[in-house]
Amino acid sequence: MHRYLVIANQTIESPLLLEAIEERRRVGPSDFHLIVPEDHLQGSTWDEGHARVAAKIRLAEGISYLAAHGIPLAGEVATLKWPSASSSPR
Repeated sequence: MHRYLVIANQTIESPLLLEAIEERRRVGPSDFHLIVPEDHLQGSTWDEGHARVAAKIRLAEGISYLAAHGIPLAGEVATLKWPSASSSPR
């Protein structure tokens, strides 16, 4: 069985993503796991709680959308920690 990790947020309902998943399913038995990152890049400020709730909603929408297309999968929300400018390698 092939296992795939799908990382998506804004592109969850993209026809291109659906096509890519379906291509991989045609190869053989496949298992998919969806990761939806929190989106901290909207606007000049963001609230961590709001970002997590929005990602959970997108995760549920993505699972439902893909299930409606015959693609069962599990998923989770991921928090991405962006390095600060001071921790960047020079």
